[in-house]
Amino acid sequence: MFSASYSEILQSKNEYSSRLQRCPTVEKEPSYTTGTQSRARCTFTVSRQNVPRHTASCRYPTLDQLVPMMLKPTASDRPRASHLSGLLANLASGAVASRPGRRCCRSLNAVFFRRNTEHLARLIQKIMGESPAQAKQISADWMLYRQLSRRCWQSMADSSYSRVRSNALTSLFPHKSQVVRYIQNCDRGVLIASIHMGDYLHGLLHLCLSASSRREVFILRNRSWTIQEERAFQKFSNAGVTVTVLRRHRNVAIQAVRQLRRGNIVVALYDLSSQWGSTTRVTFFDHEMALVRGPAELAILAKADILPIMFHYATDGTPVIDSFPVYRSPPLRSVSLEATAQQVTQHLVTQAEWQIRQFPGQWHHWHLLPAMLADG
Repeated sequence: MFSASYSEILQSKNEYSSRLQRCPTVEKEPSYTTGTQSRARCTFTVSRQNVPRHTASCRYPTLDQLVPMMLKPTASDRPRASHLSGLLANLASGAVASRPGRRCCRSLNAVFFRRNTEHLARLIQKIMGESPAQAKQISADWMLYRQLSRRCWQSMADSSYSRVRSNALTSLFPHKSQVVRYIQNCDRGVLIASIHMGDYLHGLLHLCLSASSRREVFILRNRSWTIQEERAFQKFSNAGVTVTVLRRHRNVAIQAVRQLRRGNIVVALYDLSSQWGSTTRVTFFDHEMALVRGPAELAILAKADILPIMFHYATDGTPVIDSFPVYRSPPLRSVSLEATAQQVTQHLVTQAEWQIRQFPGQWHHWHLLPAMLADG
């Protein structure tokens, strides 16, 4: 079973230090991370030197004021802004590989999406303790990487299979041999848990190509069907991987549990608010928030393993696949399903926070944090 510890993961990442370091759009003091592992469970603590020093004399709104401000509709909801996002997405695909390119996109986002970036910068400053300048850069990078994600879907849908396959296999995958060995030898269903970050599509294709498993893959999706999505997932079929999209409806949980019990793979994203399902309260960035508990419940009911896989971009724009130790959810005995789901979700959220702290500008769902706070 794949059971690498966090220290092993960090040591392996140091081998790629020139490519796996945090995107240098934010100049800051280093963070220090220590990790321990007990069987399949992992805990770690993160201490940062740049603790909040600005809140005492800051004129910015408080966190309680920022949450309702960010929940209001913004200019990005308008069709004109959506069209502009498409244009910037095309620019982002070429700009992410260079520091001048990222600086250019950051400046454009600050001009055209000023309200979005300003409110988000203040929220990041409050949540993460960043300086105003650093928080502003992170919020502008957030726009850049969201636009880049949109371009990734378009690229996979419109490009030929050979090109898509080549792009997918260029991703760095430090622990590929361990993950592939685990997937090929595991006799249980596997829930791949991830968050909205990095090149999710090409990274998932890389994993499927490398594992060469006969397992079927089921992907949970909340969005409605689109031609672009169908053409993108067709590339998985071209690779010989059977992919089925399970959309949000009344019986989707039953289908997912059934497939996990059959030993198949289900892919689920869990960095979502109550808009996407029932939630449980967890500690996220030292605040009580509400995140969906559905992925945890699926694994518990199906007695499946949970394999956290996340993604980010290296400093040269290369996609990176980050793997975390396999987690086997505790059995249901005297504890209720809701309590067990809260425990599993907290474990996943702790890993997500560790990943986001390393590459804060690359997490796509900063804009959902106010809703998570409000529900928590």
